[in-house]
Amino acid sequence: MKSDKSTTSPNKTELRAYGLKYLLPNNKKITKLKKNFKPSNHGNKVWSSNWVLIDFINESNLITNHRVLEIGCGWGMCGIFCAKKYNVTVTGIDMDCDVEPYVELHSKVNNVKIDFLNLDFNQVKKNIFKKMLILLLVQIFVFVIALLIHCEGLYKELKMHQCDKY
Repeated sequence: MKSDKSTTSPNKTELRAYGLKYLLPNNKKITKLKKNFKPSNHGNKVWSSNWVLIDFINESNLITNHRVLEIGCGWGMCGIFCAKKYNVTVTGIDMDCDVEPYVELHSKVNNVKIDFLNLDFNQVKKNIFKKMLILLLVQIFVFVIALLIHCEGLYKELKMHQCDKY
């Protein structure tokens, strides 16, 4: 995967990558949100798997003319990227209602609109897939893929050093 050039603001409160602005945890707006909204269920930051998925989407161009449902959206960066780059309708779903203000804030600073539904995956009705689902952006899936790629690299390294026993 090609790496997109990313930059951090001089005061190190925001990151710019893939045409997105991501507010870092020490950003005043994020700090203010954290006083009233304390995400749980891993919704406390933008995970690195987001950037892996964004890089994949950026390279594949498979989002064009689709509506996107981002399951386990967290702070919504993957959906925000799709909305910004491909001008598609995005709905983010997360079981943690406290991530919604973070999705709204990042949508606003990136000049896009993301709809948010506070649902657990098991609560998603089948008809929502018929109405809008073309692509699922599931962070756990991306994490597993990234882990497998890492393991493949380790395996090749072991094999290179004649460690076939493992």
